[in-house]
Amino acid sequence: MTSPGALIVNNLPDFIMIKTVDHLDPETIIRLYNLHRSKRRLTILSILCANNQPVSLSMLARKMKGVNMSILYKNLHVLETAGIIYRITDSRGIRYFAVDTLAPDEHTPGVHWHFNCLRCKKLYYLPRQTIQPPPVSDGFIADRYIYCLYGTCGKCGKISAINPSEPA
Repeated sequence: MTSPGALIVNNLPDFIMIKTVDHLDPETIIRLYNLHRSKRRLTILSILCANNQPVSLSMLARKMKGVNMSILYKNLHVLETAGIIYRITDSRGIRYFAVDTLAPDEHTPGVHWHFNCLRCKKLYYLPRQTIQPPPVSDGFIADRYIYCLYGTCGKCGKISAINPSEPA
């Protein structure tokens, strides 16, 4: 179960003990990461924090009525580079963004789980799983792990069970 606007789930795997920023407001997050405070960055973070699921680039643009796309891209890049947000691309190539839940002084890689329904095309944020991340080669340091599972969501699965002639 998540708190409103939070992306982190309470059942963390045993191997991950992290400090999170999921309960903080956008102003505090910007301050924690020592970034320049701008109205657009605060708006982007407000939108992302208000959603329990990743938000598509087009949805962000619609919610930020009249924003110049190059300015939106620039601010998303700054927030992503700082480690405040992360990006995931679905099976159609659509980019989604979500707030990363690590505090800026935390060195444990962020682990994010998603499920992309190949039928309805919806991208779901999933509770963290207890699978150990794969090892990386000597000298490499993983900053985050982003997993995306592909298949049929529960809603589409129920529709297929009712109408078995429909392709899955």
